[in-house]
Amino acid sequence: MSCAASAPVRGHITVTRWFKDGSVLAPMAADAGGRYMIGGSRGDILVIREARPDDASSYSCEAQHVLTGEKRRSNTAMIAVSHTTGSMAPRILTISEDETVPQGGDIRLVCCAIGSPPPTYSWFRHANGRLSPVSNSIRISVTDQVLIIRRAQISDSGVWTCRAHNQYGEQRRDARLRVRSRLVVSVHPQLQVANSGSSVTFNCSVEGGEARVRWLHDGVPVGGGERVLRVHGVVRAHRGMYQCFAERDLDSAQAAAELRLGDTAPELHYTFIEQALHPGPALALHCSASGSPPPRFTWLLDMQVVEEHNTPQRSVSQFMSPNGDVVSYLNITSVRPEDGGRYICRAHNTRGAVEHSTRLNVYGPPSIRNIGPVRVVAGVNTTIFCPYSGFPISDIRWQRGGLDVGSTGRALSGSGGELLLWPAEPADAGVYSCRVTAPSGQYAQKDVQIFVRNPPKIAGFSFPADLVEGSSIQVLCGITSGDKPVYFSWLKDGLHIPTNLQVQEKSLDEFSFLIFSHVTSKHSGEYTCVASNTAAEVNHTARLAVKVAPSWVFEPQDVSVLLGTQILTHCSTKGYPEPRITWLKAQGPNSGDFRPLTRIELPLSVLSNGSLSAAAAVHAHEGRYMCRSDNNVGRGLSKIITVSINEPAHFEFSSRNMSVRRTSSASLSCAARGDPPIQLHWTHNMQRLDLSTYRVSVSEKRSESGASSTLTIAHAQRRDSGVYRCRAENAFGRDELLIYLAVQEFPEAPRGLIVVRREGRAARLAWRRGYDGNARLRAYRLQYRVVGDARRAADWTDAPTRDLSPDLLIQRQEAVEPESEVILEYRVDGLRPATAYALRLAAVNDIGDSEYSESVIVQTLEEAPSEPPRNVEIQADAPGELLVKWQPPSQESWNGELLGYAIWWRGDNASLALTVPGWAATHARLASLRAHARYEVRVRAFNAVGAGPSCAPLAATTLEDVPDAPPQHIRCEPLSAQSFRVWWEPPPAVSRGGLLLGYEIMYQEVGLIDAIWERRRAGGGEAQVGGLRAGNYSLQVAARTAAGLGPPAATHCATLDDVPGPPADIKAVPNSEESVIVSWLAPAQKNGKIRHYTVYNRPQRTGQHSHVMVPHTDEEQMLEVRGLQEHQLYEFWVTAATTAGEGEMSAIVAKKPSSRAGGKIWSFPRRITVAEGSRVVLTCGGAGTPTPLRVWSRRRPPSPATDPRIRIEGHRLVIPKLEAVMSDNYTCVVRNPWGEERGVWELRASSPPARPRLRLSGAAPAALLLAWDAADSHKRIAAPAQFPSGGEEGAAAGGGFTLLAAAAGLLVALLLLAILAYRRSAAASCFRKGYEQSGVSEEDKSIEKRDNRRNCQQVYTSSPIKHPNKKEQQEMYEISPYATFSMAGGASGVSGEAGGGTLRTFGRAEPAPLAAAPPRAHSHRSPAHTGSYALEYTHEYTLSRAMTLMVRRTESDSDSSGSPCAECNSSVSYRMPLAPAKAAEEVFRAVTDSSAESCGGSGPRDKARRRPRRHHTPNTTR
Repeated sequence: MSCAASAPVRGHITVTRWFKDGSVLAPMAADAGGRYMIGGSRGDILVIREARPDDASSYSCEAQHVLTGEKRRSNTAMIAVSHTTGSMAPRILTISEDETVPQGGDIRLVCCAIGSPPPTYSWFRHANGRLSPVSNSIRISVTDQVLIIRRAQISDSGVWTCRAHNQYGEQRRDARLRVRSRLVVSVHPQLQVANSGSSVTFNCSVEGGEARVRWLHDGVPVGGGERVLRVHGVVRAHRGMYQCFAERDLDSAQAAAELRLGDTAPELHYTFIEQALHPGPALALHCSASGSPPPRFTWLLDMQVVEEHNTPQRSVSQFMSPNGDVVSYLNITSVRPEDGGRYICRAHNTRGAVEHSTRLNVYGPPSIRNIGPVRVVAGVNTTIFCPYSGFPISDIRWQRGGLDVGSTGRALSGSGGELLLWPAEPADAGVYSCRVTAPSGQYAQKDVQIFVRNPPKIAGFSFPADLVEGSSIQVLCGITSGDKPVYFSWLKDGLHIPTNLQVQEKSLDEFSFLIFSHVTSKHSGEYTCVASNTAAEVNHTARLAVKVAPSWVFEPQDVSVLLGTQILTHCSTKGYPEPRITWLKAQGPNSGDFRPLTRIELPLSVLSNGSLSAAAAVHAHEGRYMCRSDNNVGRGLSKIITVSINEPAHFEFSSRNMSVRRTSSASLSCAARGDPPIQLHWTHNMQRLDLSTYRVSVSEKRSESGASSTLTIAHAQRRDSGVYRCRAENAFGRDELLIYLAVQEFPEAPRGLIVVRREGRAARLAWRRGYDGNARLRAYRLQYRVVGDARRAADWTDAPTRDLSPDLLIQRQEAVEPESEVILEYRVDGLRPATAYALRLAAVNDIGDSEYSESVIVQTLEEAPSEPPRNVEIQADAPGELLVKWQPPSQESWNGELLGYAIWWRGDNASLALTVPGWAATHARLASLRAHARYEVRVRAFNAVGAGPSCAPLAATTLEDVPDAPPQHIRCEPLSAQSFRVWWEPPPAVSRGGLLLGYEIMYQEVGLIDAIWERRRAGGGEAQVGGLRAGNYSLQVAARTAAGLGPPAATHCATLDDVPGPPADIKAVPNSEESVIVSWLAPAQKNGKIRHYTVYNRPQRTGQHSHVMVPHTDEEQMLEVRGLQEHQLYEFWVTAATTAGEGEMSAIVAKKPSSRAGGKIWSFPRRITVAEGSRVVLTCGGAGTPTPLRVWSRRRPPSPATDPRIRIEGHRLVIPKLEAVMSDNYTCVVRNPWGEERGVWELRASSPPARPRLRLSGAAPAALLLAWDAADSHKRIAAPAQFPSGGEEGAAAGGGFTLLAAAAGLLVALLLLAILAYRRSAAASCFRKGYEQSGVSEEDKSIEKRDNRRNCQQVYTSSPIKHPNKKEQQEMYEISPYATFSMAGGASGVSGEAGGGTLRTFGRAEPAPLAAAPPRAHSHRSPAHTGSYALEYTHEYTLSRAMTLMVRRTESDSDSSGSPCAECNSSVSYRMPLAPAKAAEEVFRAVTDSSAESCGGSGPRDKARRRPRRHHTPNTTR
């Protein structure tokens, strides 16, 4: 396994770690005999020896960049370990083809091959044209696939050959190794001290091969790529460290040397600038310089030394700075005009001088100071400044001989007033006058003497060009001009001439001699003559070249090499000029005719150093060669050598394979080539052959080119198979030829055939290989048949077969040991599930087939059914239900025992499933579905494994049902005191249950005991409800489909306030001689919220009245009217007022104030029914003079005064928490000396109904049937409720008896009605609020009767009402649909026993006629009745929707909460259809309003609504 990086960075990558399943593998574990080996120069090859199944894992490597240090981990690679089948010659997969290792490093050359049986490895080394086997040594060791070389040397470079071989063949591949020598760098000299201006040279020597060279000076690149670095004109910046870097591929080395400065000329680092100053301030001029030795500063003013003219106000200082620079200051304490001029700071030492000059201008008149003569050098550009002071200056002028310079002569005047002699000549010497003029006209003028000096001039000289060693020569260096005296010196190559060269030097005034008495090659070089005088120093250089004849550096020698190896013979000479080397070859063995080499005739090359080279020696290279060197000096050199080519013993091929059938003869031949004599030897499997048997014989033949041998084996047997080695050897080498002989025969049958895994349509077999007959196994032949198949024979005659290719087999080791036996596995496909098969195997090779193995029996596993159910149908026969029918799939597709069917259905973005057990099941009912919804249904058969394919999806829509949800967002607003508007939004689409046909509006006035639910219909989303009485209403809206009404949405709506009705009752009780207490009850018809009451009073039969406004409270209202006259009869009445205005007046009561007023009760005793646990307050207000006493009592002990559960607070009796046992008649007696009065309150505690007893009546796959019984056996409990709809399986069982059951039910109802009917006298007035009024005049009663008629409203109830002293009572019932009524009462002729019965109503009219088959039962709910109702029978016919039942009967003992009004329609009628119902069901009409279903129609109540309001003041003539 290789860890390969991309090509651009491959040379810079080193693999640091290998991972297996995320864990680090131990590196180099193979050295200790481990199975994991890491090879390659970069560790990029991982070898796994003797791979096992547990080596099948994920592997990855981690590489590091050697330059950046960055590490990255590779992606994982999976290894699958498989076992080869049959026989296979070795094939090398991986080898370290080209590796490089540094000298002294370790390297592992890897060679990996595959083969069957596993190959054996051998390593060979190419040396001197021979392949030499590699044996273990201290540095070199062989570990199977890996050749380990430790502390690699240069001699290890070359080709190493890996040979992988087994009995079926071999393969060889070469690995090329390069040992990279270490780079060793040195720089000479390592330390140089150079004076300023001199030249230095650094030499970089590199050992270890070719490399690139670069130089750095203090880390900055300098120079080129040469190995010699020259620095000319050394200055301060050149000092420091010089590094020579040698680099190649992945190697680099460096060495350093230092250049230190000896004596260096000064260098200025800081100077001053030109300034213009007024006289008076102090001034400091500053300069700094460096040099070696440290320089000294001299300050000059107009070319005169300042120190010579020091004054108390002018001084010079000098010191050394911390960084080694010399700093000098010129200090002037007070500047004066005469201090102006050109200042020069000059730094100088033994190596030279450097200066800086600029002017200092001081305001003042012009002045010129005296200066000495000025000396200049002829031929040099010279500038002379006028030594003036003063500022400003407008003109500077130079004159010579009274004339301005520039007009005559060569001298020029510069732009700054300076005198320019460019260049100076001897004629320029003389006296010059300088004149400076100020703008004011003032001027100054002085003369300057100029002298011109001449430098020496050297006449040219040269050396003869034909000098040879041993010659004598003299050279003369003379001057042609220049001032005397002149001094001479000589240099060789820039240095003084060494004394060991024995060169004489003689100098005179005007010339110098250099004498060479015997020149040699050492005298060659550059010679320089230096001449100097007081003006300048000059030099001239000439080259001396001595010609030298060639001489041997490396004399060529005879060469003897092996055929195919490299030829390299050296020939090197020296001389001047450089000698030229040529090679020639003799044209015959003993011929003296040598001719130059041509690469076309002979593949030989001459290297740049003169060596003769050939990459691979061939026989044509053999012969005599001459190396000739010549530079046209002397006779030249030549040498004749002999090149010999030796051929080691070798074979043309390294191996071959042979096969022979058993009992046949085999002949094995080998032919070797090489120089004689050649020895041939045979071995078999590394053992010497036994030639003493008659079956084995060997014969040999020899020739000039080599020898051959033939091994003959008669009647070959199995043991003769193996590796035969023919070894050839001579004086120059040895070689082997491997012949792999295979004696082939029929294979043996596979062993140990077993079933290792079963599947539904496949089985995995495993077996061990038998002997393969020493031939490649072409296949394994599998034969199988069904066990117990009556349609086929029980033998193997016609059993099908399959040939299994070895490539399709899976191999694994029987154990972790490498030598463990190999197990072969194969997965047999194409079987049938749940079927028994017999299987057996035979091996097939190139010779033939083996016998079959023992057979095995396998029972395949079950699978899911492969076919869907057939003839699937869907029927929608009830709301929310679907009936699914199917037929089983064909039995061949069951794939095992069919356990049942699974039904999937999808709708409303949800999916559900139902399981039906049993293979014979053919239908199922899907319940709890949404009505009038589309569903997609699939049916699948299943067995113990799973479900098979589903049938094609079928779609069906369920029947309509009543809506599941009420209308949404119901809202209302008042329109008037008699109407309001209500609007809503439809129920959610998923809950409508079908197509909405309309809505039903039900409303009931809040707070009335006898209030009933009235209904209206609406076709849209809003309606107006009119004809109402002002007040608050409970409102319900339900949606309707063809199946009926859904659940209602409830809210409360209020009309606008109307004027209220009269107070329900009024009393007037005398309290004193001037006051009467008036009390009253709230109006029965409040028509809104009562805001206040107005109490009127007036003396009887007078028109003047007064009134008092009293705020409304929830308690009984009373007002003490004061300021009355005793014995005057007063009339009192009360009105109520809402926001709409004042209502009708109450009855008028008349009372007189009295000083002897007897005790009276101004409260209203009555019947009070309160929920158990509530707080009760009974008010007993007393009036009279004196104040009467008050006593409470009740029928059952204890008395209220002693009962701790009762508190008496003033005129109130308070029961904080009412209990059922506290229901009683409470009596309050008030008395004083003039009278007493008694009042009785009938207090009843209403208890909640008892908890019903719930029980499970039945269950279905998708439904539960519940029933319950009430704790009170006298109350009728509704029929059991069924949910979810349609879940009961047996709901359709009673279809055959529907008509008979309906008829029987009607007959029973008629009989009960006939028995229980009786008459009751018509009620004279409506029962008002559950209490009887006492002490009311006949006039008041007539008013009360009138108001009751006006406010009459029809009451529907299922219980008759008891009225005392009435013989019979006619009652009318509106029968609610789907309701059950319990009726009780006495009937004539029934022996005084109470008669009773149960009346059950049917549902709404259905579209089907009476004669048609009845539909399924559905539960409906009516908001007008509390409780739950259910149908008695599963199927029944319905009466008309508006069916009315009138029953006349005698008085009963049952209590009532209300009775029909006497003025309402009381005719006895019982209506039922005599003909089949209409075909079409009655539905809502598209109207927004309709008349309410009520008893009165346009009766007295409606008339009262339309009656105009009365005035609240009664007429006096009433």
